[in-house]
Amino acid sequence: MRNGLRFLLKTILIALALFACRPWLQPAYQQVVLWFALRFLNMSALTLYVDSLDKIIPFAALLFATPRMPWPRKAAMLAIGVVVFLVIDVCALKFSTPTNIAQTGVYNTRPDDTFFWLWEAYGRWLLPLLLWLLASYRYLDGLFNIGHGEQANPASADEVISGR
Repeated sequence: MRNGLRFLLKTILIALALFACRPWLQPAYQQVVLWFALRFLNMSALTLYVDSLDKIIPFAALLFATPRMPWPRKAAMLAIGVVVFLVIDVCALKFSTPTNIAQTGVYNTRPDDTFFWLWEAYGRWLLPLLLWLLASYRYLDGLFNIGHGEQANPASADEVISGR
């Protein structure tokens, strides 16, 4: 359990450090999304706000805090995760409809309420966790070893069942 607590604290500290860098990371990520939108979707220049960085940061924190995972694998898995979120953001731009651009200068990136709520529920909370589990499942052995402190004795279990 001590390893699990250490992992959770390390994850929180890394996430806090990354969120502290968010003012510099967010514009850079938005520029990458905008570049793909302009290049591959033939969209006109627009101002947009995408919040996938808020999903990438927990994923990155989990990856960086994972013990025994080699740094090259962490970097590769982080790159794959960023690409997954980037594709989702670009697809959201593709299927969204512009609203109030003339009045606000902002492009609405929500195609409809269903997509928005599904993305908020699964994208924000579940996708970073699933990507991390896929990337690090080999390295999680012993991280949360609940109940492994005492080895069960099959003979004593039989005795308990039989009442001896």
